[in-house]
Amino acid sequence: MGERNMRFTLGRVTNSGYPQSESYTALNIPLIFGIVNMGRIMNRFLFVFLCCGVAQAARAETTPQPSPLQPPFYFMPAIELGVAMSAHPEILLGLLTRTSLDVRLDRIQAPFIRITYDNISAQFSSDDADARLLVSNVIIHDIAAGGGYRFGDQDIQLVTAIQGGVQIGGLPVLLEIVDGSILVDQENQRAGLIRGSFGIELYVDLDAAVTLDVFGQRLIGGRWPFEYGWSGGLTIGLTTAL
Repeated sequence: MGERNMRFTLGRVTNSGYPQSESYTALNIPLIFGIVNMGRIMNRFLFVFLCCGVAQAARAETTPQPSPLQPPFYFMPAIELGVAMSAHPEILLGLLTRTSLDVRLDRIQAPFIRITYDNISAQFSSDDADARLLVSNVIIHDIAAGGGYRFGDQDIQLVTAIQGGVQIGGLPVLLEIVDGSILVDQENQRAGLIRGSFGIELYVDLDAAVTLDVFGQRLIGGRWPFEYGWSGGLTIGLTTAL
């Protein structure tokens, strides 16, 4: 009997030179079951893999991700109205309008940076050597920056701050009287200042509060002498987050 060449095609045994047969021999059964079991294992693996992938995608969509652009601080502008007492002995009690900006590292129990601009409208009253009374309105600008700390909880917070800056203003100067007309010039004044303040904030919302602030300051150098002493004021206002 001549030598037969054997080959496997989809689990079938085909003898070269003989018609193709659909019968299986005992030697083919382990191979057939191995291929079938391998296919089932692969199908289950693919099914589990797809389920895991779908679950992971759904979790990524529903889980909020922190924004990398969100800064680690808060901007809290404020507007306040109040009264101010000048260090100049000839400037009477004035009306103060304040705008400020706090840069907070946290909403509660944290340091902050404060930039403040004060606009003070007051009355200047002075007598010259001839006992002539000069009365005029003056505008004073205080620009200050510094830092402080905030204490308290979500309802009431206490605030303390120290700032330095500059005070700019103009005082009227009586020149002369010509034909019954009074000639007045404006003398610009400028000096450095150091300011300390203490306040309380009553929160009506997480990002909004009514503020009450008391401050005292002293001028340093400039054309407004140091011996004029301390000045101060009181303000009430509103602050809210940007």
